[in-house]
Amino acid sequence: MYVTSPISWPTGKLLDCIMGEHSIQRYDNNKLRNLILLHTKTALAELGDHAPSSDRVEGIDNVQSKMIEGALSMNDRKLCDMQTPIERVSKYSLDDIIDRETLMKIKKPGFSRIPITYSSE
Repeated sequence: MYVTSPISWPTGKLLDCIMGEHSIQRYDNNKLRNLILLHTKTALAELGDHAPSSDRVEGIDNVQSKMIEGALSMNDRKLCDMQTPIERVSKYSLDDIIDRETLMKIKKPGFSRIPITYSSE
């Protein structure tokens, strides 16, 4: 940097005068969410003649876009909106036997976490 500074610093200043200072553009959550949606495979496939599942379309998967959209909307949501009502919670006891039937009960609701109690009471 010290070696090239006699050339690079005046060149940079000259370019700033000619082209003007650049401003950093920042996106709020809504604009960023729309930008993410524009880069999904489905949206990009609509612009071209490809099917959304085609290997020729590069972009963000729908699952990834939903995950990013969920993370961006965390500020807008309340904790009570994200909680699962206790009536819908499947809980199991430490005494329960894990067999095929129990595994199917665990898998069916699709929750990522399951409360385990010390007793079946």
